Amino acid sequence: MPTPDRWGETFSDDVVAAAMIDRLVHHAEVLTLSGDSYRT
Repeated sequence: MPTPDRWGETFSDDVVAAAMIDRLVHHAEVLTLSGDSYRT
């Protein structure tokens, strides 16, 4: 899945992608995690 800054390329329309992102994060809280990753 592309990162949100590349959704305009995925949906071929930056305005639609921006509207989707706005709806997704309107009530969201952004968490910044630090430390080592456990993914392999």
